[in-house]
Amino acid sequence: MKKAIYLFAVMMLFTACSGGGSGKPDEISSTIAFDTVVVLEKVPLYPDGVNREPHLEIGFELVVPSAYRSRDELKTLQQMFMDLAFGGEAALGVQGTIDKVIATWTEDYRSDVPELMESIRETEPDLEDADVRFMHQFFVDTNVEYVNDAVLSFSSITHIFTGLPRTFREKLFRTVNLNDMSIIQEEDLFKPGYEQPLMSVIYEKVVEKIKAEDPVLYSDPDELPAIDDLMGPNGNFCLTDRGLLYNYHPADVYMVITDLCNIFIPYSAVKPLLKPGVLKQYFGKDFEI
Repeated sequence: MKKAIYLFAVMMLFTACSGGGSGKPDEISSTIAFDTVVVLEKVPLYPDGVNREPHLEIGFELVVPSAYRSRDELKTLQQMFMDLAFGGEAALGVQGTIDKVIATWTEDYRSDVPELMESIRETEPDLEDADVRFMHQFFVDTNVEYVNDAVLSFSSITHIFTGLPRTFREKLFRTVNLNDMSIIQEEDLFKPGYEQPLMSVIYEKVVEKIKAEDPVLYSDPDELPAIDDLMGPNGNFCLTDRGLLYNYHPADVYMVITDLCNIFIPYSAVKPLLKPGVLKQYFGKDFEI
């Protein structure tokens, strides 16, 4: 197996990024630096090279912290990025995590697909190895959504294709309180009893997205989902200086939304729910909603 791993030490130094969830940092600071690690690999199903047609494509574009106040804090941030992207292998470090994930996916692919081929050939004896069901994909990107001296918000997008019709996409958010290196939860921001009022705000934003999909059809209130059909606050959010970004899987929102569903909520929409002064600790004492 031949790996193609490229490390671009771009040393991006960020402060306030675009708060609208573009995932592209656009301003400069001297407090935290990031590298971008790019991994491109094509893993043949048959390692002996006799038939290279069935294969697994692996692609990572990972923005990760590369410098911070101390080695321990840098290691903590790197583990948080790797954990969001890949889960339980994060303690191995950036390169160790990548190597382990590639090895695991390679092993699973070469173990599972031959069994799938054998099963399908029982009903399709003329099946070709080039069948799309044997061409699997595993792509992961991480991006910085917002950063200043007090908070770091980042995201991970995962795309997995394991043969028609098995496609999985997921976007995860996380925000770190850089003052104590903790992950910010909804309970840190909102007063007790916030769940139902916040769900109502999220519902309004979902309805706006649904209406944008088909303004004519969804002008009829009877075609819209009931609020009880929606999942409530799911903890999958991050902070920006403009508001909160939530992400939902289409099945958790409404099937008309066919891709990952970003919900942007300005702080003004949830002002009564926020703990007094909570945003000032993240965005400065002069921050106003």
